[in-house]
Amino acid sequence: MERLNHVPREFMPSYSTQHYKVLAVLADGQPHKYKEFLDVLERDPRSPLQILRGPDGGFWMIHNLSRGVEAIYQLDQRHLEGCPYQDQLARMERHKQYLTDSKERAEMEASRLPEARQRLDEIRFNESQHNLPLGELEAPEGKP
Repeated sequence: MERLNHVPREFMPSYSTQHYKVLAVLADGQPHKYKEFLDVLERDPRSPLQILRGPDGGFWMIHNLSRGVEAIYQLDQRHLEGCPYQDQLARMERHKQYLTDSKERAEMEASRLPEARQRLDEIRFNESQHNLPLGELEAPEGKP
């Protein structure tokens, strides 16, 4: 983690966290396979990676180099150069990516809204036709 001594404290995760362990692996600047994180964390690394790449973790630029089935992650070299300006550029770029991804997800969800409303209206109509809320339906005998 010496290669990250120049990074402002506010961007460094607490020592006891899973995302600290992920960052410690990535701090050598080399690509790392998903399995390496599983070995270190003894659990799926997606949540700690997501924290590091988002607002709660300080927008670390972690590249996904996957070509095929197994995920491969590498910390952007600008975080490792020892230059606060380069580190900040990488964070700004990641922040922009984060906001772009957020906007795209919101647009996709918004486009799904008419269908979701229609499906809910249909089930409410069916429910009213039977004059019985779905939550009160009895399961067939022998079924929970």
